[in-house]
Amino acid sequence: MKDNIHYLPPHTNMTVGQAFGTASRANLKEVIIIGYDEDGDFILNSSHMSRAEALFILEKAKLHTMGIE
Repeated sequence: MKDNIHYLPPHTNMTVGQAFGTASRANLKEVIIIGYDEDGDFILNSSHMSRAEALFILEKAKLHTMGIE
């Protein structure tokens, strides 16, 4: 399973365009986009997944960020 995981490099100075470019080269089949727009409004979008699947991915991301997974 770990062979199927692609970690995108964190970068505090990465622009939105650079982040999308890195993600597009990873040949992702499903994505979740989280961020803030120019007005400071929270944005959450996902592709081709249920809310349960999105929550599962978000929980995996949380564990990864915490260094647990």
